[in-house]
Amino acid sequence: LDSKSTLEQWHVTAIKSLWDVHADNINKHFDITETFLLPKLKKHASTIPDAAIIRSHRSLKAQVSSIQSSISVLRPGRLDKKYRRNLAHELNAYNSDLRDHFAFKKRSVLNQSKSAMTPFQWGRTLQKYMEKGGVEMGSFIHHMGVETFRQEWMSFCKLPQFLWGVHFKKGWEKFDNNWQRHVSALERNVAPSF
Repeated sequence: LDSKSTLEQWHVTAIKSLWDVHADNINKHFDITETFLLPKLKKHASTIPDAAIIRSHRSLKAQVSSIQSSISVLRPGRLDKKYRRNLAHELNAYNSDLRDHFAFKKRSVLNQSKSAMTPFQWGRTLQKYMEKGGVEMGSFIHHMGVETFRQEWMSFCKLPQFLWGVHFKKGWEKFDNNWQRHVSALERNVAPSF
């Protein structure tokens, strides 16, 4: 968004929907990581820095909340220069901190726990983590492709195909409706069809 941009109502709706989806998913990810994944992994790799991960989660949650407040006041029309600058600063700082957080988790948590666990233990832990909502399944399915997910990933995890209709399809449709539709509209700068 530049200084000449004028937001229409659909822009505002799309931006708010995108942030709401992200905020909901990332907060669930943090909560499930703290209540399920870290305790489970610490049983196998006691040197995992869970306190540092939790501190990082708290900091990121505060940033998510602050950005949520900034986006909640977004209205159609031309954006104030100060608002645009502050929101861009918040989003860029959050993006950088989130990337650093995931890189740290990969180095300190995933690598340690994978080396301390058998492939079966690691696979079962990851599967349960995903089932609990630790990974937003709609985007996972979208980026993998529906047919690849159904034919390869579900088969790899030994999941019966009926679960597609009763569990996974809902997450994929929710993601497609609340996220991907808005991303596509903003990329094309054309209001999404409802």
